[in-house]
Amino acid sequence: MDASTINIIMIVLGVLMLFAGAKLFALVVGGLGFVLAGRGKKAGVWLGGFGGGGLALTGLLASLGVSFPGARWIPFVIGGIVGAILFAKVFTVALVFISSLAGATVLTNTLFAEEGTGSLLFFALAAVGILVQGRKVFFGKKEREKD
Repeated sequence: MDASTINIIMIVLGVLMLFAGAKLFALVVGGLGFVLAGRGKKAGVWLGGFGGGGLALTGLLASLGVSFPGARWIPFVIGGIVGAILFAKVFTVALVFISSLAGATVLTNTLFAEEGTGSLLFFALAAVGILVQGRKVFFGKKEREKD
């Protein structure tokens, strides 16, 4: 695949994570749960939280212009640990925030190659993702009950 095809795929994945992260995560965890039976969902939650938290923190730091030359894995591990703990404790809220931050990270990293150049876009996309997913997750049940 050439670079433009990969960029298009990354943009599509970023948009999906930004606006439908909760639904996609449920699909992935459901597949893992089916394969691993019983403990698969719990492991999927921890792994998903770790990956999402790591991606979210590295994206947040990059959008602020903070870099760790030679040790780029440190913020990923710290974000991953925090993400895994958050997913285990407050799953729904963490899922909305982390998937929105991760989606914004993928999009800004794809659209802006240099660190720090897409910080306004990062925060705008993250806010839109949190609002869209939060509305669906937290207020969707109330809207359905009215019908």
